[in-house]
Amino acid sequence: MKPLLIFTLLCVAGGMALAQSAQSRPPEDGMMCLSSNGQRSPSICRRGNAWGDSDICTCRSGMRYDAPICAPGEKPPAESVSLDRARAEAMKRGSLYGATFEGRRMCVEVKRPG
Repeated sequence: MKPLLIFTLLCVAGGMALAQSAQSRPPEDGMMCLSSNGQRSPSICRRGNAWGDSDICTCRSGMRYDAPICAPGEKPPAESVSLDRARAEAMKRGSLYGATFEGRRMCVEVKRPG
């Protein structure tokens, strides 16, 4: 009986530690709402912990595309008509992963608490 109790307590403690480390990690995937010409559209994000997401975002207009999160210190390309055209071309693949513009990744800048 004691080994079962100890095993159960260890499992619970391990699960709590895993959940805490998952909450402290920054998100790995980002999203961007884009209209058909590659121009950014507004997104609506709500805070919550449903399904482990820190933000649940939807597009008010346009389509949702997966995009990488910018690394700390990395800036996405400046908004321009040329960038919109490059994004429209990258959208044909369904994701902005691997897409670059003027040597910069097409990433999503995330506001980090701090």
